[in-house]
Amino acid sequence: APDEPGWRFRRMATDPDRRGEGAGALVLDALVAHVAANGGGLLWCNARTPVRPFYERAGFVARCEEWVDPEIGPHLVMWRRVPAP
Repeated sequence: APDEPGWRFRRMATDPDRRGEGAGALVLDALVAHVAANGGGLLWCNARTPVRPFYERAGFVARCEEWVDPEIGPHLVMWRRVPAP
């Protein structure tokens, strides 16, 4: 919707030695809760393609074709709507 607020988050990562322990999911849950508590809206990011399944498990969908950032590799724009409570 045109009046819908947009929320972008950037540069979320977990140390490779600690991946799979749930820290990233906890951070993402906190981001979603923050957006919901502040009126909801469209939450989006530029996600590295290899972690696409992580975002999909959290309800995000890809919104574009993959592109390659020359410094950090392939990416997709991913988003989800977050309702207000």
